[in-house]
Amino acid sequence: MNDEKVKEMVTNMENPSVPCKNELSIYRHYAKLLNCQSLILTGSVALALYGLIKRGTSDIDLICVKPTDETLELLDRLKENMNNDSEYPTDNRISFRHSDGTKIDIFIYPKLIETPIYMVFDEVTYPVAMPVPIVRAKKSYDAIKHIIQSKAIAERFYKPIDLERYIEHYTKKY
Repeated sequence: MNDEKVKEMVTNMENPSVPCKNELSIYRHYAKLLNCQSLILTGSVALALYGLIKRGTSDIDLICVKPTDETLELLDRLKENMNNDSEYPTDNRISFRHSDGTKIDIFIYPKLIETPIYMVFDEVTYPVAMPVPIVRAKKSYDAIKHIIQSKAIAERFYKPIDLERYIEHYTKKY
């Protein structure tokens, strides 16, 4: 990732009115290009849109629901041999790089599994996956980056000292 992209990501995260500005632009590109029932933002971009993580994102994860055969053919032409990541399931994922180098992971689903939340930024509506399934998926992957991210999210709500106090308080009862 080049310094300009990092600077843009940091700038976007400092501007709460339009988080992940570059990622949303890339999403709009693929939303126009891919013919499917629904194209849903998920992964770290979605968590950033919810305000659950404060860092820039290094890739874009999308759920493509019920794509047409033409869309599947297009995605097949775009994909790189990146399905070797041990952290992700490979049977329904297509990976490739956008023209600016951003890694795109598209998860293909034959039907809508969970209704997304619709968020509006700069008068554009984006379908965004719910946070609980995203965190659940991250927990299932065998990658330290997901474990660290899940811990950081949890600590936004419950600090380690709070847990210690809770356990101490309730162990006194028994």
